[in-house]
Amino acid sequence: SFNSNKSKFEEHKKWFLNKIYDKNSIFLIATFNEKEAGVIRFDLKKDYSIISILVAKESRGKKLASALLRLSANYYFKHTTLPIFAYIKKENIASLKSFEKAGYTFHKEEENDKTHRIIYTLKKNEFFK
Repeated sequence: SFNSNKSKFEEHKKWFLNKIYDKNSIFLIATFNEKEAGVIRFDLKKDYSIISILVAKESRGKKLASALLRLSANYYFKHTTLPIFAYIKKENIASLKSFEKAGYTFHKEEENDKTHRIIYTLKKNEFFK
């Protein structure tokens, strides 16, 4: 989500196949009205996971992101207790609002020469209050 460059199809296909078979990834496909609405991925690290979400172009504007984030977190926390970290571009206001609505809380802000990002977290004990 931080790399806006288009990738070649073969490169993306190789990355995708590696990712869906990676034992340190949880890859979910979201559906809405029996159509694929997006994908959510958790990359598991030693002490935490990083979430990525992509809502399909046809499903954008329907306020699905926060619901998909909540549903995917529910699934995730049935399998692990590791906290989830979300890295979001500061200018992506819609994404920031979606994560907040889904129960994620502000952790910190980071800036380097390429990006300015906000980091949100979600912990199991906060999610199931």
